[in-house]
Amino acid sequence: MPRITHFLLSCPSAAELSSSNPERQTVLQRTPQKLSWRFCGRNHTLTNRHGLAAARVGADKIAIVEAPFDARQNQAYLINGCGQRLHDWKTKLADFVVYDVAAANGEIALFAYCLKDRWDYRIAVAISDNGETAPMRFTRIK
Repeated sequence: MPRITHFLLSCPSAAELSSSNPERQTVLQRTPQKLSWRFCGRNHTLTNRHGLAAARVGADKIAIVEAPFDARQNQAYLINGCGQRLHDWKTKLADFVVYDVAAANGEIALFAYCLKDRWDYRIAVAISDNGETAPMRFTRIK
């Protein structure tokens, strides 16, 4: 089975970022804007000047959040190693701004702010090996 390799999120000025942040950069300024990976011998790149968050899901999928701090341009979706969209979660999360993503053991956790009730949520989505998703489970973060 082909695997995603060389998975890398990078900031526009990564060489200049220090852990102590003496320049007082905002979270958005320090958010990665470029994602690159290699799959089946081809290099792939995704960029967004409004920021990116991503997590590798299994060997051949990537969960992506674009524009994590912009409610109008925010996107959250799952792609395969070739970059084709498998699922678009924002269609089900219109009232949320998804700002981060994590993946482990075949489950994806989307972290989102609800515009209606003003709470943060952890939204869990189980992914099978063939890319099918189970219903979303919402947990309010206190």
